[in-house]
Amino acid sequence: MEWDHPPTLGRVTGDELELRDYLKILQRRWIWVLIPLLLIPFLAIVNSVRTPDRYRSTATVILQSTAAQEAVGQDITSISKLRREIENEINVATGDEVEAAVEATLGELPAVSVSASEDADLLFFSATDGDPDDAANAANVWANAYVEVSRVRAQGSVDDAVDQLQVRLQELRLERQELRADLDALEDRLVLASTDTQRAQLQNQVDRLAADLAPELNVVDSQVSTIASSIAELQLTGELAAAGTARINSVAAPSSSPINAPMSRNLTLGIVVGLIAGAGLALLVENLDRRVKTSGDLETATGAPVLGTIPIAAKDLGEPGLITLRSPKSPVADGYHKVRTALQFASMSRTMSSILVTSANQSEGKTSTAANLAWTLAATGKTVALIDLDLRRPRVHKVFGALLSPGLTDVLMSDLTLEESVSTVVHDGVEMSVLAAGTAPPNPGDFLASPAVTAFLREVSRTVDTVVIDAPPVLPVADALTIAPHVDGVVLCAFAGSTEKEQATNAARLIDQAGGTVIGTILVGVSARDAYTKSAYYGEESTDGDAPTPMNGSRRNGSSNGNGSGKPESNGVLTMPARTGSSGS
Repeated sequence: MEWDHPPTLGRVTGDELELRDYLKILQRRWIWVLIPLLLIPFLAIVNSVRTPDRYRSTATVILQSTAAQEAVGQDITSISKLRREIENEINVATGDEVEAAVEATLGELPAVSVSASEDADLLFFSATDGDPDDAANAANVWANAYVEVSRVRAQGSVDDAVDQLQVRLQELRLERQELRADLDALEDRLVLASTDTQRAQLQNQVDRLAADLAPELNVVDSQVSTIASSIAELQLTGELAAAGTARINSVAAPSSSPINAPMSRNLTLGIVVGLIAGAGLALLVENLDRRVKTSGDLETATGAPVLGTIPIAAKDLGEPGLITLRSPKSPVADGYHKVRTALQFASMSRTMSSILVTSANQSEGKTSTAANLAWTLAATGKTVALIDLDLRRPRVHKVFGALLSPGLTDVLMSDLTLEESVSTVVHDGVEMSVLAAGTAPPNPGDFLASPAVTAFLREVSRTVDTVVIDAPPVLPVADALTIAPHVDGVVLCAFAGSTEKEQATNAARLIDQAGGTVIGTILVGVSARDAYTKSAYYGEESTDGDAPTPMNGSRRNGSSNGNGSGKPESNGVLTMPARTGSSGS
């Protein structure tokens, strides 16, 4: 099969997450959503129960211009000046002088806040207390203390204004006296003159000097008159100054309802916040979790297409026997059938006579995958050989309950023939050849790198339709990388929730660098839902007659006949089945 977009190592798709992707994440991380969803509303309820009721009362004070400002023409008309004046009044209301007066009255400082109205010259004195009467009393005491302090400050401003005007008035009177000094002297001489001639001369001098001084004297007299009027006005309106710049506009009354948020609102808010926090926490955990969980994660990490997903639990990986035989109607068996179908499509565009199955790490399902994949391929009528090349931790023989030796190493390192070492598994007319690992060599890495192994694999590939090889994991040892260039394709297994994305990426990159070709990946350990299978669809599973039957001949492990005991054939002379068709069929 030719992929529409050939896989590129490390390719990351540019598709953005859709709503259903987020919903899948929340479904997968439901525990992280549930924790805040339960905890935050619970804390909200506890807070509502444990928080005592609080009551708030507010007294209002209206601000007005001082008598001194009105007397000297300093009314505040600019908006910026008005705002600044109101801020000054708030500072006075919360200042030390007012606080000292309140503390002297109540014996303590209550919790009172002072704020200003946006569209009126009003100050709000809001007191909060566990007792509604105490809250109202605190607000009224604080407001009255501020009014009294404002009155004293206003009276002081009037007195200061009068003193300033008196000083100025005295200065003007002295200036007038200085201006009239010469004129007053002439007038005194005129009064003392004894002759008409003297009186006439002095009168002329007085008239001329008076005319010269008249403009200056008129200015001084006008200023004296104005200041005298201002002083008189301040003195006559002293009662206004005594009233101060502020007065009580409304008295605080005890509140009948607490200001605490009702429990229902706290609970609703807690649920909303819990949902948001839970969703955020789930997405954060998902982002921090570097493990492969979905086929999309695996494809993104390796750049290779996902051939299928296998819904098998980790505890079932080590069980003997083939799941495709033990539970042929299970979702797991169907998963292997889908992998086989994907490989058959892939074989249409390239030769697929030898397939190496490996994984990034151990215990990720490669052996179970290799065995079940080989059997499903054999079930199509192909001649298939399953070879265990994991010489360090061989497990293929355990799947079939066979012996480790003789096997591959015994064929290549002793006088044993291939026919003497191969076992053939038979069931319902389907047969498959199995070659165990054999006796462990001193250095497995050097053994697998030898030309003899390469030649052996090449020869076996010519003998059967498909060779499936169980190889060691890629990251711990280099054994699989040694064999990868000599097979037609590599299938990389990953275990959902265990294999890390970086590990899968590194494994695929190492195979590519070694000259191998990752034709696809398999995600093992997914849930049946994620694998898009439902076990109920397959009906009741049957375990009767599922065990493979060995071919005629002597048997390992002591089986004496071919009655379906499930034991593979032993060291008897076995001829591997002839090829039934081309490798691309």
